[in-house]
Amino acid sequence: MRGRALTATASLILLTLLIPYGPDYLSPATPLLEGGSKPKVASFLLVVAAVSLLSSVVRTPDRTALRVAVLLLPFLSNALHCVGAILSGLPPDAEIFTFDGVKLEGDSPFHTHLGKSAVSSVIPLAPPTVHSGLSLSRVHPVPIRAVELAVVAASLTTAAAVSRGPATCLAGALLTMSTVDGGGFSLPYIHGCWIMAVSEALRGRAAGSLTFGLAAALSPYAKLVLGTAVTARHYGPRWDRILLVRLSGPKSALVRAGARPVGGDLYAIDARDRGAFLRRLEAELRREGCEWAEVLMLPNIYPYLRG
Repeated sequence: MRGRALTATASLILLTLLIPYGPDYLSPATPLLEGGSKPKVASFLLVVAAVSLLSSVVRTPDRTALRVAVLLLPFLSNALHCVGAILSGLPPDAEIFTFDGVKLEGDSPFHTHLGKSAVSSVIPLAPPTVHSGLSLSRVHPVPIRAVELAVVAASLTTAAAVSRGPATCLAGALLTMSTVDGGGFSLPYIHGCWIMAVSEALRGRAAGSLTFGLAAALSPYAKLVLGTAVTARHYGPRWDRILLVRLSGPKSALVRAGARPVGGDLYAIDARDRGAFLRRLEAELRREGCEWAEVLMLPNIYPYLRG
């Protein structure tokens, strides 16, 4: 219990120092959290502190069902993205990008920000310029965000329930973080599972270690298989490009950002140019003074295959 209390205290101290003194981007956090922005690192430290404190004050029996729940809840976030897209009249396998006049934010079946959107809808603490998921609340139905909020809360609770020391508190925090930002295909999920696998092995629990290890190993493989299937369905042999569908917003901003008209409101960009295109699009929409834009991007696994 002392180790968990110390973990919570250290996390809160780092959080207190990070907010006024930390740089806007922390590169060392990127391999762990799939991004190193100050708000993301601050959120993670807050989750670490919450998991550690909860596990220190709430004593729960060590049940297999709780460990299974910790593994599955992040994938429920990905599934809820697909359900929310269907209820909004959108393709379930499309990436949704929305611009609210300040920032461009996205949600994907393979890296969902639905949890971020749900939490921010209830606790809007982030400054307007931070990618908090708030603009996505206009496309995610309220019931879906409510269910996702329950998923995040359940993940936090079960992560605390299975934590037995600083290492498992860190792993539980990573798994909870994946429900908020990324889902079951994200780096926080994979790293959290690996840490849990090692912890279970050190405690002499071969079955638990094997379960978490398989989850960590199969998550990227499952993403690759599903992404390849989506790519084959939408692109056929043309894996070098990505297709976009403009739902609202100025066409001129898409063209100036580098999108090539294909016909109607359908556009294409080079797959290798995806990240740079999104940055240019955000800048162009802001320059035009656009107050709302919505674009669908059909996922393409090509950027992952080329490394």
